[in-house]
Amino acid sequence: MDWELILSIISGVLFIVSILAGTQWRKAKAVLKEVAEALTITSDALEDDDVSTTERQAIIKEWADVIAAARALVGR
Repeated sequence: MDWELILSIISGVLFIVSILAGTQWRKAKAVLKEVAEALTITSDALEDDDVSTTERQAIIKEWADVIAAARALVGR
């Protein structure tokens, strides 16, 4: 699998989660915002086919933010 497919699947799952959580729209928007940021950072890092240590750390931080926002959405 390539990264674009994996990221598309992840964003699709999070999109469905946000639809199901209509009463928590503010938290759902936060998840979508974090996903967008994480996808942008990941895409930029992968563009030159060489992910540096700094880029790797930024990717990990952004996806950790996505997980934290998703947990807040589902109440965990």
